[in-house]
Amino acid sequence: MSTIIVTVVIVAATFGFMIFQRKKLATQYAHLRAGQLATRLGMQLLEGNPEFNPVTQSVQPSVQNTGSAGGFLRQMAASQVGGTLGEFKLHAAGQPYGHNAELVLYCRQDLETGLVQNTTTTWHDLRLTLHARHGVVPFDLRLRKEMTGMETRRRDDVPRMPAQSFGDPMLDQRYVIETPDPALPRRIAPALAMLAPHLIYVHLIGTGTQLSFVMTPTSVMASATTFEPILHVLASLAAIFEGQPMPGVLAA
Repeated sequence: MSTIIVTVVIVAATFGFMIFQRKKLATQYAHLRAGQLATRLGMQLLEGNPEFNPVTQSVQPSVQNTGSAGGFLRQMAASQVGGTLGEFKLHAAGQPYGHNAELVLYCRQDLETGLVQNTTTTWHDLRLTLHARHGVVPFDLRLRKEMTGMETRRRDDVPRMPAQSFGDPMLDQRYVIETPDPALPRRIAPALAMLAPHLIYVHLIGTGTQLSFVMTPTSVMASATTFEPILHVLASLAAIFEGQPMPGVLAA
């Protein structure tokens, strides 16, 4: 009997602590709820829940389902026969720094049941994108040492570009950059210097006229607190490609 009581107390304390921490984080990062975040980024929220907080809430439907009775029932039903676990959509757009830009957070998950194991398939489009006025030199930049669980993803149908060097030991130690232009790393180094050195996830892509910070479903929460400086880096990269001075920081 005493063992059962101790177990109940431990479980209750664990859930109580989790709820307390969740409320604490929600208060600490209240200014980064989608509606306010869009304004801070110089955008308007076009689709999605303005109360959604990308810092404290996951974009993955399978994770969101654990937070509501309806979601839990949907998860349980899907675990028996398969089907859609849910679909998350959030879209903000505007013209910060005088450029068209958008924040896209889309994630859908389906569950396929099997005799031995169930398989969850995830489709996602998770990015902060700024459109330059001119074409950009294609490039792909990532952390050289990625944290477990925060690895970037590479599409199999996109050809690899040659790896280049910044000519700067600190940048070469921190980043891996692929681009057909060996002079590009040195050109964009001033903009990259504004990336916080403590970021545990980095994936910057340049293609066509788009400059994007591309995320995975597990990296959104870790990146959302730095969307504002990341957008500034994207605008600075655009300025470099356009032959213009790098811009100042947007007023909060």
